[in-house]
Amino acid sequence: MIPLDNAFQGKKCARCRQVIQSDPAFADDLWYHRSCLEEGQRALQRAQALAARFREASEDSRPRRRQEASVAGHRGRSDGGAR
Repeated sequence: MIPLDNAFQGKKCARCRQVIQSDPAFADDLWYHRSCLEEGQRALQRAQALAARFREASEDSRPRRRQEASVAGHRGRSDGGAR
């Protein structure tokens, strides 16, 4: 095992691309400033939460759209909707 003191020397942060001077973190085979890694993890959590909310909203709106489309199709017919 390589001591962290020497392992990160000359490495650049995978998130901000700045040289890592201190407080290194190693994750997914990449070097980060610890603060950059933590902020990236928080951003990922926020993005996943937003995606889940939009997924739920999309699922809630699907049945309503189908119903509106079928009603709109019947409105435009002069024969009262009969085929």
